[in-house]
Amino acid sequence: MRGGRLKLALAILTVAAIWLGALPWLAVIPPIRRHIELQERQGIDPSAVFYSELEILPPIAHRYERLHETHGDEFWGR
Repeated sequence: MRGGRLKLALAILTVAAIWLGALPWLAVIPPIRRHIELQERQGIDPSAVFYSELEILPPIAHRYERLHETHGDEFWGR
């Protein structure tokens, strides 16, 4: 029983270290910071559960549908 609790505590500490330490540290690295800022400008919400929840999706979906209708065979490489 003690070994299980120790493993659980170690797992929780590992997740906390990544969440509270590594991820914030990564977010200030210039290329990653630029990527985050680009997504914010585009209105991409990283907490969206599904891509369909993103505001940017309707124009992308519409463009895909047009491409599929006009160039369906080329689009899929048939």
